[in-house]
Amino acid sequence: MSLPALNWRKLPTRTLAIGTDGSVSNVLNNIYDMLTGSLYYDGSARVTGSDSAWTNIGRFITGSGTGSNTEAVYCYPPTQTVMSQSIVIAGVNVVGARTNTANIALCTSNNAISVGDFMVASIKNAGTFSSWSTGSNGFGVGSSSTGVGSFMLTGSLATATQANKIVIYESKEAMALFITRVGSALTWGFVVGAIVDPEQTITSVDAEADNRIYGLAVTDPSVTDGIGTAFLGSGFLQHSINSANVRMVSFIPQSSTTRTMSVNKLGSPPSSYVTSGGKLVRTSLTVTQGDTTNGYSTFIGRLRDMTMIRPMQHNLVVRDGSNNIIGFTAGASETAANDTLFFEY
Repeated sequence: MSLPALNWRKLPTRTLAIGTDGSVSNVLNNIYDMLTGSLYYDGSARVTGSDSAWTNIGRFITGSGTGSNTEAVYCYPPTQTVMSQSIVIAGVNVVGARTNTANIALCTSNNAISVGDFMVASIKNAGTFSSWSTGSNGFGVGSSSTGVGSFMLTGSLATATQANKIVIYESKEAMALFITRVGSALTWGFVVGAIVDPEQTITSVDAEADNRIYGLAVTDPSVTDGIGTAFLGSGFLQHSINSANVRMVSFIPQSSTTRTMSVNKLGSPPSSYVTSGGKLVRTSLTVTQGDTTNGYSTFIGRLRDMTMIRPMQHNLVVRDGSNNIIGFTAGASETAANDTLFFEY
């Protein structure tokens, strides 16, 4: 039996000016501002803690005065299940006060964190946040973290000669964030939270007590890679054990341990991937356990309300013939049509 729809929503896009976009602290402060905003992209009201709007948004600031830096933004979904999930988006600034990265809990196969990196983690049984740089990424005794997965490495923004844009899609139980280099095919980001529907109700084996699967998927964080133009064939939404590459992990149900996983890659669809009547086709993406080195085996579930469609540009609002919103796009470029992940409205 399928879980309730996530109802993805789009926050107003934030553009970072050249010259400030290389600062981790500045980027995280922009993310915090976006998540505490009162409007969606179209000017409609956004009330934190209701519908798809995440709540209890906070940030971790290290140091004081002019040398202080924001190192983490954390938040909770608008409606909690018994698994009490949270997420944390973090980074270590190049200049000023910063945390010792040796203490940070890492996602499976993730490289050690360097100054200037950006990362995200999924937490279940989350309590009150304290500090993101602890073994459970800071959500108290009894909480479990996937560990942080790097989605963008130091230098990715600092080397920009164009502005960068931040796009956030939020939903009732999951979140997606993408940072795009304007005028190029470079986009970095992640999806995190209750991202997999196991389509099962056997919570002793196949799902958590709330019938969900919690985890994350991050892009290749390298300066020249990101989401990739052909990620439906290889790349984003799968796990690699190689350093500085894509990660996709989830919690093993009833456990604090994680497992690697991947979307079953169907390959890049053609631009003609539409119905006979020319309408948009949205194909569900199934998830199996494993990684790119050891192969894939056990069925885990279905990616929740994130589907495969024909190639489109990044950061689009897609409407039907009656002008009703049906979803939003994520891909490598705002100007060229490439492999696209579609977020169902």
